[in-house]
Amino acid sequence: MTISALIFDFDGTILDIETPEFESWSEVFTAHGATLSLDWCSGCIGTAGLAFDPYAHLERSIGRTVDREAIRAGRRPRHLALIECQQPRPGVLQWITAARAAGLSLGVASTSSRDWVHDHLDRLALRTSFSHTACGDEVDRVKPAPDLIPARAATPAEGP
Repeated sequence: MTISALIFDFDGTILDIETPEFESWSEVFTAHGATLSLDWCSGCIGTAGLAFDPYAHLERSIGRTVDREAIRAGRRPRHLALIECQQPRPGVLQWITAARAAGLSLGVASTSSRDWVHDHLDRLALRTSFSHTACGDEVDRVKPAPDLIPARAATPAEGP
């Protein structure tokens, strides 16, 4: 058997988005006099949908309701700013270089949206390294389904 392609997951493999997610929520909890344990939110990492409701957990932690819209409006820009500071995870560039040198095709399969994946690949100057992407808003089923088969094909050369 010959390997002809290498497929990368995006969030958590190419780019660490989980740490900024946790950090931004942790800041919200701290601002409300509470502490967010990584154990509480680890179940939602790498999945579609949010298995952990941080708003409900915060409300239980402090014993009162919170202004969810105000938190959402304040946390989202902070979360995105933290992600913008992220570079490819250790080893990613070496794997890409080695795979290309071996003549392998490279792809990205992600539960995240096409715009999210492509925007970050562009920011990291990695988009042209991949000949194909299959993103969460382009497929019928996302993780944990093993078959990221696009409802329509998307390539890095395409526009949004």
